[in-house]
Amino acid sequence: MYRVLKQIVRLVRKLFMCALCGCVALLFWLSVAKIPLPDWMIDKITGRLSTPSALVTVQDASVSLRHGLVLGNAQIRMNVATNDLFVKADVLQLDLAIRPGKPWVEWIDGIRLVRAEGSFLPPTLPAGEGLALGGVLRHLRLARVFVALDEPRFAGIAPSSVTCDLTLRDQAIFFENVRAEWRAAAPEVLTGAVRIDPVAREIDVQAAGTVAQRHIRPVLVLVDSPVVLRYCDNITSPEAPLAATCGITLTPQLQTFRFELKGRGLSWRGIPVVETVCGIKAENPVGKEAWRVTLSPLTAVTANGSASATLLYTQTDGRLAVD
Repeated sequence: MYRVLKQIVRLVRKLFMCALCGCVALLFWLSVAKIPLPDWMIDKITGRLSTPSALVTVQDASVSLRHGLVLGNAQIRMNVATNDLFVKADVLQLDLAIRPGKPWVEWIDGIRLVRAEGSFLPPTLPAGEGLALGGVLRHLRLARVFVALDEPRFAGIAPSSVTCDLTLRDQAIFFENVRAEWRAAAPEVLTGAVRIDPVAREIDVQAAGTVAQRHIRPVLVLVDSPVVLRYCDNITSPEAPLAATCGITLTPQLQTFRFELKGRGLSWRGIPVVETVCGIKAENPVGKEAWRVTLSPLTAVTANGSASATLLYTQTDGRLAVD
């Protein structure tokens, strides 16, 4: 009898070890394997991710324990009427945690986009769609979801990486603790925050940091002012990083851009400059080509002395006033 019990115990132990090894192997396989999702499930996922004013489409999708939900060749299109492309990415990865009873958006713990491209500023939403999106956001709460972008490109602006915290509250979308980095010998980093209010159809961007002239220029192109671009292009080697602050405010009536650039130890038109400061304010009524651009203060200090001026450019008549 004792021998029989001993053999049973030994058999149970072996079965337990086999089951344990099988579970470990299964977990390991699930952690590295990507399980492709069928088309009908992809349609359900994109339907859940889409809103009354934003359409999400993907080419393929898979799921794994390690990478979560992975959407390939994802696109987000704004404004149902015009179907404007806002963002596309080679890969959209969602780190999910199942939370029964919670809206699907509250299952998201992290978002990663690989080689994202799109318009620097989202198209203006019609009033009805803005209210509809605000109505969706009214019922959603999202606190500090980590977002990472690898090799993004927006309107020629191409940092090596961008990270931020995404928050949904008060019917608005907030990107906080934004940090954009460029690969360079000297540190080039911008930090800031973005607020998108779809009900008011307003966007506010604030950023500051140290970045080279070639990375600032694509933003200045949006102002559509030859005076601003000429000033920027005249900054020649050595290309020392500039201390920059940026404020962008978009409303249904007015586009406003504010910049302040400070540089030391660079050259302007080949002339060595000890220090230079340039403030830029550009305003344009929405739907018109009537930029009004002011460069003030505009100062430079060289070994031979200093100079300062104020420049005012109006696009409607092409006039440039110098004070």
